[in-house]
Amino acid sequence: MEMVAIGIVFRLFYLPLLHRAVVYCGIPLALEDPGP
Repeated sequence: MEMVAIGIVFRLFYLPLLHRAVVYCGIPLALEDPGP
């Protein structure tokens, strides 16, 4: 039961935060280093 609760918390909190971090970090990198 504990593993299930950890999995739910992981999906609800960690993944959205990780996604936001990737988006916020990726936008400045994309602006500073325009591709071809």
